[in-house]
Amino acid sequence: MLGFVAGAFAWGAVKAAAHGVRRSEFKLHDIGLAEVTEEILFRAGLMGGLGALGLSPGAALVGQAAIFGMAHDGNEPDAALGGILYGHVYERHGLLASTAVHVAHNLGVYFGAK
Repeated sequence: MLGFVAGAFAWGAVKAAAHGVRRSEFKLHDIGLAEVTEEILFRAGLMGGLGALGLSPGAALVGQAAIFGMAHDGNEPDAALGGILYGHVYERHGLLASTAVHVAHNLGVYFGAK
């Protein structure tokens, strides 16, 4: 689990530095609430709902990730990859773990920004 958290933080930091993300675009105190909300909506809600409708776990994972990506206008492919990662962690370790990985990624973006 710690590997997922560390990897997500590093991914966010490298991505932010490579894309020239400006720290002024983020507020550190905003990190936490958005990730909790997204994990409840997309992983517990949507992914669980797709599974309840009879989709295989893999199809539910990909479906929620695609919708998660589309919800992040201008950052769709990267967000969809995040959705795959967070969904995988959610399936294996639960909501708290996927939220921790999501927060770690966004903290990485914040600290990797200039």
